Amino acid sequence: LVPNVIVLPATLLALVATPLQLIITPPIYANYGFLALFSRGNNALPLPTLSMISQLIGGVVAFGIFFLVWIISPKGMGAGDVKLAGFVGLITGFPGALAAVFGSFIMGGVVALVLLATGKATRKTAIPFAPFMVIAAFLVMLYGDPLLHWYLGQWLSR
Repeated sequence: LVPNVIVLPATLLALVATPLQLIITPPIYANYGFLALFSRGNNALPLPTLSMISQLIGGVVAFGIFFLVWIISPKGMGAGDVKLAGFVGLITGFPGALAAVFGSFIMGGVVALVLLATGKATRKTAIPFAPFMVIAAFLVMLYGDPLLHWYLGQWLSR
């Protein structure tokens, strides 16, 4: 269970704190993806503003992905996971939110495969997803920028 008493105040705090990006150093990845379109040229937005936009887009994207999964398979994903995804997206920003979502699905899948292979779970066994989301968000917050630099460097060098 992902209690509303924890995730809703945390999300509210993340939303209220988002404008702090105008003051503190923004993440490097505010220059990537479609946000880069607004960071160059004569009408470029300041990097802190781009970072604030990145956080808001990350929250919407992560929430949207999990909401879609919840709509398609309500028994496969809980509403608490959807709300937690919105929070994770707010704190990791965009495209960090995509990395957190992808990483949580990878970690959850690996653990599920191990549990199935060892016979400790069946296909009907419910596996809490929130821990994987929290771990992925933490890893993105710690290593998101270097990993994104590495990945884009690998991708752009092809």
